Amino acid sequence: MASTHPAVHRSDNLQIDTNFFLPVLMKRHFLQNGKGSARSSDFPRTTASVFPENSDLTYSELAQISASKIVTLAAPFATPDQTIDNLIGGGRIPFDVNTALVPAALRSIALLANAGILEFNSALVNEYTQVWEDSALEFFKISIPVSNAQSLLENYATAFEVAGLQSQSESLDSDVSFYAIAFEGNNNLS
Repeated sequence: MASTHPAVHRSDNLQIDTNFFLPVLMKRHFLQNGKGSARSSDFPRTTASVFPENSDLTYSELAQISASKIVTLAAPFATPDQTIDNLIGGGRIPFDVNTALVPAALRSIALLANAGILEFNSALVNEYTQVWEDSALEFFKISIPVSNAQSLLENYATAFEVAGLQSQSESLDSDVSFYAIAFEGNNNLS
């Protein structure tokens, strides 16, 4: 049976980190590259032509929409008394987005605003950036007490039943700390 709805093909592979790369790349192109800087006056007027849903928007408007999404997502964590609940996403949105890409995108947005390419309060965005840079990493830190870490190593080595495989658990003499790559759960994201 033929569908009555025309197929709309999207040629993108948009992922959460894609939005955060755009302002960083824009900053590099327009503020740190001589050829890009020379073209920054053409950018705001260029009309999008790839996706029909964007056909009435300029690149400047699309960049502003994308940057607004980033600033809006970052705002809850940038308030006093940060909590893990205000970081972005759950297990699907990992360490790199929260500890590196969000601050880099925010810093770039502030610089682009200072240059007149985006419209934001750069002082406020820089404040958000500083909170993210100073506070996000600590929420990913995992610390396992030495006795638990030794037990985990012993269980791991035993589970593989490889002759001569020793756990090396006795070599641990302090708690084991590392940074998680993502949080548990998906924050109701599918």
